[in-house]
Amino acid sequence: MSAASELSRRLAGQAEAVCRTYLPNGRRAGRYWIVGDVQGRPGRSLYVKLSGKGAGRWTEYVALPVMLQRLRFHLFPIGEAGPTAT
Repeated sequence: MSAASELSRRLAGQAEAVCRTYLPNGRRAGRYWIVGDVQGRPGRSLYVKLSGKGAGRWTEYVALPVMLQRLRFHLFPIGEAGPTAT
């Protein structure tokens, strides 16, 4: 096992302690640590799985709406009509 894999495995095993240290404005909610962002700001956009398969992995839910908004403006520049429902 590589040193990086070993470090990843050990950090995943201590996911809650890592979150409490580096994301102190978050809180535990079931199997997840919930916080605003990777900067540790208060909020509910970033989820870190604390246990089980995938422990230590994180998802930032604010990213998808931001990406969709940017894609919309790229496809339909300001002033042009976007798709409409019929």
